[in-house]
Amino acid sequence: MRVNYNRSILVTLVLMLVSSMATIAQIDLSLRYSSSDNKYHVYLKPSSSVGGVTNRNLTDGSSIITIVSTTGSLSIVNVTSINPQGSWYLIDTQRNSGDLSTGAPANTDFFSFGPSGDFSSIAYSAGTEYELFSFALNGTCSDSLNVLSSGGQTAGGGLYNISSYYSIKGYPGGIGTNHFLRTYNINAPCSVYPDLVSSIGQPNPTLLAGATSSLPVSVSNIGSGSTTGPITVTLAVPANIQIPTTFTAGNFGCVVTNGVVTCTSTTPLAAGGSTTVAIPLTPTVAAIGSTPTFTGGASTPNDSNTANNGATPTTVTTPVAAAPELTLRVTVLLQGAMINSSASPLMRDDLRAGGYIPLTTPYAASVTSRFAQVGGGGGETTTSTVLSANTGTTNAIVDWVLVELRDASNPAVVVATRSALVQRDSDVVLAADGVSPLSFGSLSSSSYYVSVKHRNHMGAMTASAIPFSTSGTMVDFTTLSATATYNKPSTAINYDGLEMVTINGKRALWAGNANHDTKLKYVGVLDDNTTIFNDVMNAQSGNPSPNYNYDLALGYFYGDLDMNGKVKYQGTNTDQTVVFNNVLALYLPNIQNGQLYNYDFFIEQLP
Repeated sequence: MRVNYNRSILVTLVLMLVSSMATIAQIDLSLRYSSSDNKYHVYLKPSSSVGGVTNRNLTDGSSIITIVSTTGSLSIVNVTSINPQGSWYLIDTQRNSGDLSTGAPANTDFFSFGPSGDFSSIAYSAGTEYELFSFALNGTCSDSLNVLSSGGQTAGGGLYNISSYYSIKGYPGGIGTNHFLRTYNINAPCSVYPDLVSSIGQPNPTLLAGATSSLPVSVSNIGSGSTTGPITVTLAVPANIQIPTTFTAGNFGCVVTNGVVTCTSTTPLAAGGSTTVAIPLTPTVAAIGSTPTFTGGASTPNDSNTANNGATPTTVTTPVAAAPELTLRVTVLLQGAMINSSASPLMRDDLRAGGYIPLTTPYAASVTSRFAQVGGGGGETTTSTVLSANTGTTNAIVDWVLVELRDASNPAVVVATRSALVQRDSDVVLAADGVSPLSFGSLSSSSYYVSVKHRNHMGAMTASAIPFSTSGTMVDFTTLSATATYNKPSTAINYDGLEMVTINGKRALWAGNANHDTKLKYVGVLDDNTTIFNDVMNAQSGNPSPNYNYDLALGYFYGDLDMNGKVKYQGTNTDQTVVFNNVLALYLPNIQNGQLYNYDFFIEQLP
């Protein structure tokens, strides 16, 4: 038998070389992706422990770990070193776009990481895994990432020779010897990043001035990885569109700054998942007839394609319309017009019969702030035809009244007003025709407190907000119970049940507020008798010596408290008597306090 000694020697040399390399190379490296932070983590695990030399744990500062991936738009971000395993940073990026002459793998990116500082804190115990650093990706790639082997590779057109090199003093050969042997447990897929796209839908319901609609902004994650950072949705607010300054929409907290809505959520959105942010918006009256366009988008950290974050602008398909008007039917009685009425609780219509009722509303801020008009009210007019209609019937006009709608969350805020006419039977009707109920348009809520005032009576209000509807809402102050009537909580005396006066089983507004403030007062500073006196004297403007007992002051006067078309200060059936009787005789708290004619706490029960 013939033995081939040359081949035997060659095999022996190869085995010796492999054995020698295994003895020298002691370090294994691993690269693994974690969905918990959307980052890649680099680990080291020695196959044996370091030897007993001085500074045996010392690591060569020129060590390098190179990560490879397919060529693309990929970049490394957010490199984080793991203490106490020293500091690592990205030292270079090389790309081979297909130059085979370099000897490097074609279409490959090379990302080289190097250390900084003292690495002697790593014990290099056999079988113990140490995490060195982590990093995140920005951009896109395919397939997976890997750790480059220890053999030299050329990339970047031969400009740079790269490999993975790791040297520890305590291993054979010491510093200057590459102790990196192989990789283990590589699990680093590169397509694990979120990719958000967004769209803006049509508002629901269609936009109405003064009414709130919901605008859906949908966000979908078409990437292959879950979001790991906050999701931010933005929307530019068009002109004449109102949005709450702060609000919550599902998992999103939203704020409006400088005309831009910014909604943020920290709830992860899985790959393939979607969510919707419903943004409340209310067009103003100025928006009627317009077709607002909404622009916005969504973003999140590490988005693989930020170019598709913006939503296609959405223009509403239906122009902003005026909100349908809400109808309000009100009934109210005025105590002054019920005095000496032969058909009580019907009111007298002496002012109408005498031709004294003006064709333009007497309610305006120029008279007193109590009569300020807002929300489409003010300047209402009627006609002589309306005032002369229904003579001798229960529908004859008595006088002007002021109806107010007040905010459901703060009844001290008047949202809308209407000056209207009240009939003998208590129906409040539209001044323009003397028949129709009141209507209110462009309201932003569905419920309101309702209050009613008269120019020389005390006002009253419902105790709670009343739901409104387009089919009509009824508020009957003539039968409103004490519980259903607002009772001012800040006054010294409890007026519950006395917010209005009761006459023949019907509730009516207190007469006597001649100076149209918030108090009915017989004597003292700012008493109502002074207005009666002034009206009587001013009615004699052509008389150089006017008399306070003048009996022919006919017309439309604030001091005409019994509403008979005459204001009278002295004599029989004076208007002072109305104030006196209400203060001294009819108001129950005064009776309990000794019937003081100078009582100073007869206060209107309105906020």
